Amino acid sequence: MGGPREGEQAAAEQPAPAQGTAPTTEAAGQQAATSPEAPAGGHPITEQPMSEEDAAAAAAADAALEPEVHDPFDYTDEEVDVLQQLAKRREELDLRARQLDEREALIQAAEQRMEQKMAELKALQATVEDLLKARSEQEEAELVRANDAIVKIAGQRARGYRSPSWDLSPHSVGLLLKHGFTYDSSMMADDYSPYYARQGDAIELERAVRFGKEVR
Repeated sequence: MGGPREGEQAAAEQPAPAQGTAPTTEAAGQQAATSPEAPAGGHPITEQPMSEEDAAAAAAADAALEPEVHDPFDYTDEEVDVLQQLAKRREELDLRARQLDEREALIQAAEQRMEQKMAELKALQATVEDLLKARSEQEEAELVRANDAIVKIAGQRARGYRSPSWDLSPHSVGLLLKHGFTYDSSMMADDYSPYYARQGDAIELERAVRFGKEVR
């Protein structure tokens, strides 16, 4: 067998680095340039080609992550019919809501009008009561003045009364009783037989007559 070659002999004669020391920069660069990247086991990593099944699975996963874009014009006839029915129903509901709003506004306006009328009627009632009170005071003053005149002429007060217009006010019977009158010939409930007058009769429009109590 022949001796070692010159390169091999030079490499053998070159001393190895001590344990724990890093190789020189030149040697490290040559090693990095010539040594493929390998895992801890020492075997180099090689990229394996993806199978068709794996590629299809990866494409399906990517498609699932992307948002679905629906063509707004891509509807079936049944879907179009349902959408048209929903739109028609929406219009009906909107119309119904407007009608209810209008009705509510009319009701509120009517309530306000009724409240205004009630206030006017209360004011009118107060005015009528004031007038009746004033009329009662005026009627009593005239009754006293007429009776005083009769006393001056006849020497005694009148015991009977007849209204000048055959019309009694709600206060007439009470005033006659207050000033000592014993009968009245203004009323015509009976043509021949005397009867006791009533006090407190109530006659109102569209209501039955309510008779008061007899005065005895």
